Amino acid sequence: MKVNFTKQFLIKCEPPTKGRISFHDTQEKGLSAYITSNGVITFFVRKRINGRDERIHLGHFPELSIENARKKALAAKADVAKGIDPNQEKKRLKQEITFGDMFHEFMERYSKKFKKSWEADEREVNRFMTSFFHRKACQITKIEILELHEKIGDESGRYQANRLLERVRAIYNKAIEWGWQGTNPTQGIKKFKEKSRQRFLRKDEMPRFLRLLLKKQIPLLAISFSCPF
Repeated sequence: MKVNFTKQFLIKCEPPTKGRISFHDTQEKGLSAYITSNGVITFFVRKRINGRDERIHLGHFPELSIENARKKALAAKADVAKGIDPNQEKKRLKQEITFGDMFHEFMERYSKKFKKSWEADEREVNRFMTSFFHRKACQITKIEILELHEKIGDESGRYQANRLLERVRAIYNKAIEWGWQGTNPTQGIKKFKEKSRQRFLRKDEMPRFLRLLLKKQIPLLAISFSCPF
């Protein structure tokens, strides 16, 4: 049955006693929906892919609105026209690593083993990036990282923003080095210019500073520093 999909029409749809009944939208060509005996309404697009008749499921009504179902149908048809199988793409995304897993691997395989500042990596990424942890790493965009960088720069300072950008860049670069096939979303994002963070040592800080130099076996003649006394 061909019908203009409206919220009122779908809400009033009576489920069949068994099986399913399909409807086809008159506004977005190719968009269809079926209702099962338990009342679940599912949007889908049917296309021929690699010689096979494929049903591409888009989502359930009302969780997926009619407007968004039409947008997803249009995107699915565009993918098929480009030679992309949306069903295979869904399977690939299910297997794709999340940013949280990528960060965990970075910490265990690299940061904790080779960086003295690993605790800062762990603390700062957990502080600013937890909302990304359950996202697929391949779906995090450059614009999202750019907006986060600018937000942290405004709220916490340029130095803080730049250090986080460096950490996210390193996480992705290591993943690529270890075989991940995606793209680093930090690529092309420039760091903020920073003011110098140099300062003079206070008199009471000198003993501890000298002890640290001796502990690390750094020759004092190799250090050039000034003090205000």
